[in-house]
Amino acid sequence: MRAAVSAVTALLMLLALLASVAVAQEEPTVAYVDVGIGTLRIGGLLQGGLDYHIGDESLGQGALSGQAAAVDRYDLYEFVLRRARLNFGGQIVSNRVGYFAQLEFANEARLLDAEMKFHYIPDTTIRIGRFLPNFTIFMSRSASDLYLIEYPLMLSNPYAGYYGVLAGAEAPGWAASFAPWRQTGLAFAVRTKYIDADVGVFNGADNGDDLGDNNAGKDFQLSIAGKPPLRGMKIHAGLWYGMPLNRAASDAATSGGDFEEKDDTVAIFGGGVEYVADFGLRVFAEFYQRDWQNGDGDADPSNVTSSSAYGLVGYNLNPFTGVPVEFLARYDWFDPDTRNSDDGGKDDELAVITGGLNYYIEGNHAMLSINYIYRSETFEVLQLDEQGTQDGLANDEVKAQIQIAF
Repeated sequence: MRAAVSAVTALLMLLALLASVAVAQEEPTVAYVDVGIGTLRIGGLLQGGLDYHIGDESLGQGALSGQAAAVDRYDLYEFVLRRARLNFGGQIVSNRVGYFAQLEFANEARLLDAEMKFHYIPDTTIRIGRFLPNFTIFMSRSASDLYLIEYPLMLSNPYAGYYGVLAGAEAPGWAASFAPWRQTGLAFAVRTKYIDADVGVFNGADNGDDLGDNNAGKDFQLSIAGKPPLRGMKIHAGLWYGMPLNRAASDAATSGGDFEEKDDTVAIFGGGVEYVADFGLRVFAEFYQRDWQNGDGDADPSNVTSSSAYGLVGYNLNPFTGVPVEFLARYDWFDPDTRNSDDGGKDDELAVITGGLNYYIEGNHAMLSINYIYRSETFEVLQLDEQGTQDGLANDEVKAQIQIAF
């Protein structure tokens, strides 16, 4: 009965969101800002809606941790404010010196981007500051242009929801996202008719979104995108090479000893293809692999290889029918340790299938999205009393989101 009431309530909330888009829309207006020197454009992004979590509300013992763990989240459905951003961009010297800054206000106020741009080399932009490196297809895109509500699995933290069950046994640091996300550093972005290239050096992906650095090593990035004669197609390849802090080594700040050599290395490499056709078809596919080489000074000198891939297909009805509706489907796969299946260890792969529908009120500047997310786990997560071992969680989700971008 409780589940039925919850489902009806969630459905009514979704219908309310749908009904809100039927209100007549006024023509958008453009505002201009006077600045002391140069130009300034103010933009922003608002994303919010309703997340409905599907589960069986049972409790079991973690097969690896031995601790009690819930199969389902405690909040069956919740309203969410996913992003609330303001950005400021413009030029100080026309076509020569520019800037971009972005702030996030959802959850907590924080700086996202603070980038200076210089255009003194033909076809080249020199980027200095804190920004998203152009690595993988979707990481550097605006969050308003993802087609589906969530990023591909390789760019998210795929095991974040399983730590309570696994207690770290199958979810160490190397199982986190492949994405280095925002970095502080220097990059050269070259844009030509047939090829794009990005080369950069940064403080390091192991320091997260921090503005500073935590070790002497730096991370290096190379991305190349070829543009074949077929309109709307790009072929991508990328390499990220980093030297993260070896946290297993003794630290002078905590142990009173000398710093040991930090000789771990991480290489993330792969590629993909994107095709966005004028007649409404969208196709995206990528495969990336990460090799984590632990140095001699590490407490665990073993090496770890992780792999992830996805394929996304969508079709927008608007070019042929005039109806601004788009249907999408994406399959994600992630394996944090490809050797596990070969050396007798436990399987730990994840697979996610997402189905989506977008209704464009004014392009992606005003749109409604609904996604169903199906998750499948091949690792043993719960030891249920007298029921054997459960290989997966009942943790599917339905997400409804309204987006305003300006």
